[in-house]
Amino acid sequence: MTYKDKVRQREYQREWASRKRKGLETKIVNSPQFSEEKRKERRNKTVRSYKKRQRDNRKNCKINAFGSICFICKSGKYKLILHRKDGKAHKSITHMNNEEFERLLVSNKYVHLCYVCHRGTHFAMDKLNLDWLGMLALC
Repeated sequence: MTYKDKVRQREYQREWASRKRKGLETKIVNSPQFSEEKRKERRNKTVRSYKKRQRDNRKNCKINAFGSICFICKSGKYKLILHRKDGKAHKSITHMNNEEFERLLVSNKYVHLCYVCHRGTHFAMDKLNLDWLGMLALC
C-alpha cells in the first residue's frame, strides 16, 4: 500500500508485519477487530482531511485568480472576502461545486475585498443605493 506520507506508510507496514507474525488477518481496514465505531471514526477523519485539502486548494486558487490584497484599499491586513460587483447574493465558495467555482474564477463579476471595505461597500450599495461604479467613484 502506498502513501504520500512516508511516516504513515511505515506505521502501516509495522502494523501489517506485526499482525502477519501473529497469524492474524493482514487486511486491517476490513478486520473484525475494528468495531463499527472505529470504522466510522476513520471514515470521518478521512472526510475531514479531504475537506480541509479542498478548502486549502480553493483558497490558493482564489488568491491566484484575484490576488492577495484588497481591491479598494490595497491592504492584505484583514481577512479577504469575495464580493460580487453587482451586489446580488451568491453561494459561499465552500458550498459551490467544482464547475461553479471554476466559472467564478474566470468571470469578471467578483473582486477581493477586506472585511472593512466589504462592510463599507455593502453599506454604500444598500443604504445609499449606489452601484459598483458609483461605489468606486466614492473611493
